[in-house]
Amino acid sequence: MIIRLILAVLFGLALGFAGGAPLGLRNAHAAAPSAQAAAQAGTPAYLNEQVMVSDGLVRLGDLFANVPAERAGIAVGYAPAPGRRAIFDVRWLLSVARSYRIDWRPTSRYDRVIVERASQIVSGREIEEAVRQALAKSGLGPDIDVHLSQTQLELHIPKEADPTILVEDLAQDEPSGRFSAAVVVSPNSPQAVRTRIAGRVSRLVEVPVPAQNVAPGAVIRQDDVRWLKLPAERLTRNVVTDASELIGKAAKRALRADAPVQVADIQRPVLVAKGSLVTIVLTTPSMSLTAQGKALEDGADGDTIPVMNTRSRRVLDAMVAGSGQVRVVPALRLVSQ
Repeated sequence: MIIRLILAVLFGLALGFAGGAPLGLRNAHAAAPSAQAAAQAGTPAYLNEQVMVSDGLVRLGDLFANVPAERAGIAVGYAPAPGRRAIFDVRWLLSVARSYRIDWRPTSRYDRVIVERASQIVSGREIEEAVRQALAKSGLGPDIDVHLSQTQLELHIPKEADPTILVEDLAQDEPSGRFSAAVVVSPNSPQAVRTRIAGRVSRLVEVPVPAQNVAPGAVIRQDDVRWLKLPAERLTRNVVTDASELIGKAAKRALRADAPVQVADIQRPVLVAKGSLVTIVLTTPSMSLTAQGKALEDGADGDTIPVMNTRSRRVLDAMVAGSGQVRVVPALRLVSQ
């Protein structure tokens, strides 16, 4: 029996687990109660199969439920890093239970405890904002946007740590827009987290965009437009950058909210639709003649389009003067016979 107890203690000292080196059982005999005290503990202990710890130590009370209060706080191992987890298998748990006289027996060889370390998360978006501010102070100005190459980056720090982000060793290549830097989270803490990052910085340009989706043919009003800052590389030469070029125009095709508008996507509102009947007006200083015609093309205000006189079947060019109305210049004789 004595030999088995010695072997169990030595086995516990040799064990390790994810998240850090074990404390071992070097104080086990000093902390362990007598056999008589253990017998008085009452109901047998059972495993906490999944547990969250807030600091860097794993204690008896984290692993086993129904442990006497005076022993629950005894540290028996190191917790994993913040946001990580460690798995304590049945052999390690059995050696701890024996060494600390915990009344526990495994139910199977698959018994285990999963210990997770609580953390606060510093997201990639928070890191991008810290880099953006650092680049702005370096001379690039506030109208810039930053995107990390590590798209899923997030850093875990202890729950009680200061989440301040410090950007160091910042280097930027202006022609390509690439940058690299070191990021330190909670820099004044002994548990500071440091990592290298890289990404791209873009200059932002303010452009007018639809505030909501615009249907084909709809006329864009002033209330339909808002300003949005977009990366310069997303804008082509044909993007509308002046709101006055957008307001009052009609959409040739459906326009998406907050998307840049191409010059080819808009036009002056159509006042005369192709195939529609129109009134043809010919005015001279001495007379005014009208006739019915049929538009052979769409036309906006001021456009010159071909129109067919529905009576004579003659085709002439006329200028769109309003909704359903076109005018011919005196030089072009209206044939109405």
